[in-house]
Amino acid sequence: MKDYFTTADVGLIAYLLTAGYVPTERTLIKNRLLALRFKQTPELEQDCSRYFDGKTSVDAQTYFSNLENVKAQIRSMSTMMKGGVDNA
Repeated sequence: MKDYFTTADVGLIAYLLTAGYVPTERTLIKNRLLALRFKQTPELEQDCSRYFDGKTSVDAQTYFSNLENVKAQIRSMSTMMKGGVDNA
């Protein structure tokens, strides 16, 4: 098993944050894709499988809030990488 799991899937990131996972690192790929790295655990693997199988259960409002926060981070990081002002 790898030590870390990295994903740029915005929906999966929002789900993992909602499920209580804390990223260990975040990076911006090509100034537009946010990738988060999580510590690899058997529970994380199971939750990722549940997500892709459509068998998850999290609070919808918290998920939506996390999704919006992830999108704001992408916009903010992208703006900073381009040397602009962050209005997010």
